[in-house]
Amino acid sequence: TRSIFCFMFFFLYTDCSTIYVDQGNPYKTGQARIGEITFQETVDGCPLHSKAWFPLDPGSYPVIYFIGGLGGYVQVELYSTVAYDIATHGFFVLGVDYKFPLESGHFTASKGLGEDLNKYVEQYKWFEKYFTNRTLSTPLFNLTGLLSHSAGCDLTLHLIKDKLLSVTSNVFLEPYSQDVKQKINLHVPSLMYGTQYSEEFKRCAVPGYDYKAIYNIWDCPKFLMNVANFGHCDILDLEGWKACHFVHYCKTTNETNLPEYRQFVQGVVSAFFVSTLQGKQADFNYITDRSLIPLKLLELSSDMNSYFPLDAGSYPVIFFVGGLNGYFWAEYYSRFLYDVSTHGFFVFGVDYIFPGYHESRSDPVGQDLDIFFKQLKWLEDYLKNRTVSTPLFNTTALLCHSSGCDVTLRMIGMKQFNFSSNIFLEPFSIVAQQKIDIRLPSLMYGTQFAEEGVFHCNIKGYDADAIYTAWNCPKMIVNVANVGHCDILDPNMWEGCRFMCKAGKTQAPGYNNFIQGVVAAYFISTLQGRTIDMKYITDSSMHNFTYLELKSDLNC
Repeated sequence: TRSIFCFMFFFLYTDCSTIYVDQGNPYKTGQARIGEITFQETVDGCPLHSKAWFPLDPGSYPVIYFIGGLGGYVQVELYSTVAYDIATHGFFVLGVDYKFPLESGHFTASKGLGEDLNKYVEQYKWFEKYFTNRTLSTPLFNLTGLLSHSAGCDLTLHLIKDKLLSVTSNVFLEPYSQDVKQKINLHVPSLMYGTQYSEEFKRCAVPGYDYKAIYNIWDCPKFLMNVANFGHCDILDLEGWKACHFVHYCKTTNETNLPEYRQFVQGVVSAFFVSTLQGKQADFNYITDRSLIPLKLLELSSDMNSYFPLDAGSYPVIFFVGGLNGYFWAEYYSRFLYDVSTHGFFVFGVDYIFPGYHESRSDPVGQDLDIFFKQLKWLEDYLKNRTVSTPLFNTTALLCHSSGCDVTLRMIGMKQFNFSSNIFLEPFSIVAQQKIDIRLPSLMYGTQFAEEGVFHCNIKGYDADAIYTAWNCPKMIVNVANVGHCDILDPNMWEGCRFMCKAGKTQAPGYNNFIQGVVAAYFISTLQGRTIDMKYITDSSMHNFTYLELKSDLNC
């Protein structure tokens, strides 16, 4: 199996083999021994009062730069429990206080956001200089993640947006920012984290200016998590939590739940940064797989719908359009797309509409096909010399599901790009009523349940059979028994989809392995040139699923 990553390019900047990589469960305290240093402006000459938690043992460790709530006025010392535990997973955690000690007059003395940002940049540079050859452990400032809480997130948002710091990835914890009206076209992997009580009376996060608002304007890759039964101050050490709890400044949980929650928060943050800074992408499972997440969630989603090999080499490209003409988000197919990419492909999924984009699309469904070609061209330009692996855009295939296949069929007909092969998965297209005189190797794939039931999700006459009849050779069609339209989706989306389309009582066991295998076998044959792999589609002894139909016309 090849190592695959999701549109994140930080591995280019350093030799990953020298970086400390955490090996445990991130929801438990890590193994690194940690030291602490407090820096004072008057004693150490630093721009801002600060605190560092860092590994004591020799090695190279990524950096996490932290800003607390109230725009940095809530002191980092009140986050010590969480910051310390994050450091144990192999990080330099560097927290800064905008004013120390905090006094009531400081809130009127601030000269504005711009000056705040300059001070944070100066402090970051001071850290870089200070830690040069000072400790047995080595901080890797070229692998820096930003971490912030509450209105501190407004500062980190601007540090990223205004490109004042070069960061690899970022976490917003229960954020508040008024700067959430414009799309941010920067590919900085980010996690937006919210809590239930933060937006309940008395709320300390404001709907429309919160984790969800930032998620909607952010470019991919991005992750969203909302945790039930906890609130805005619960991340703080006991002293800070009591101040918040007893004056009812923000809604909080009970004191007995605090150790469990702080352990959870450090686990979420550590899992994200172990993945994005240390390169252990398997830890993404701890923030995307509900079965591995120890607390109840109200929301969990992500947009990391592009996957590619990490190893050096040249790999064909697969361009995927999901159901409802691309309105059904590609991240709903993440398990399937990831598995296809492990066979040696760059797999790019596109969303025609995504939260935050609605105002930019006034056209009817599927009308603006140029958007898809522009995205393909943008990917080609963007990825030049950015990854160790090389995408072969001159060997590109189309892959689609449901009425996303109407989009890809029209793209083929427009002849704006020279595609090498194509797969229609459970397609629907009105274009299937016309003869299609194009010689492009194509697989038409249908399922039994897709055209059964009251709310069937394929329509005879506009389906895989119809496209197969209209298509020129070479072509192949398969129709699979006892599975349906939703079974390709990730488990959480299958649960909702099965009430709209006919499905079994459970998601078909082994089906994800089967369908990714069919797709991979076809593209290995048509893109990578190993034609013998067609047997994995045509030979029923190679799998445990039953075909209702299997035929081909390969003799052009």
